[in-house]
Amino acid sequence: MVKMGFTKILLSVLFLCREVKPNNQVMKQMSIQIGVAVHHCMIKNGTPRDIVDQIRHFWDDDFNPTPQLGCLLECVFIRLEIFDSDGNLSIPNGVAFLKACGADDNTVKKLAEAMATHCPAAAKGCASALAYAQCFRGHVMMLQMQPESFALHG
Repeated sequence: MVKMGFTKILLSVLFLCREVKPNNQVMKQMSIQIGVAVHHCMIKNGTPRDIVDQIRHFWDDDFNPTPQLGCLLECVFIRLEIFDSDGNLSIPNGVAFLKACGADDNTVKKLAEAMATHCPAAAKGCASALAYAQCFRGHVMMLQMQPESFALHG
C-alpha cells in the first residue's frame, strides 16, 4: 500500500486553490472534494505517487497525463458519484456536485451542457474518465474559470 500523509495528498490536489478569482470559487471547492476522493482512491488502489502527482499539473498548458491517471480519476468520479457504478457519466449527479461546490445556475448549465453534448463517451473505464476530465478541463478553460498557475514543491 502506498503511504503518503493526507496533508501532502491534499496539498498535491489543491492545484485549484491558487490565486482564486471570485468566479473561480467553485473550482476551489471542487478541488477540496476531489482531493479527499483522490486520497481515498490512492489508498484503496495503491496508486503510485507519480500518478497522483499528475493531478497538480491539471491546469498547466503542457498537461500530458498518462493513461494510468484515468484509472485514478475513474475511482474519484465513482466515489463522488459523477460516474455511476457502471462507469457512466451521470449528468444529474454532476450538476448536483457543481451546485454543492457553489456553482451558480448559469455556470452549471454551461458546464453540464458542454459535458452532455461535447464530451463524447469513450469506452468505459480509465479511458472514459480521462477523456471526460480533459473535456471538462477544456470547457473550464474556454469559460476562463481555470485557476491561476502556481508551482507546488514537495
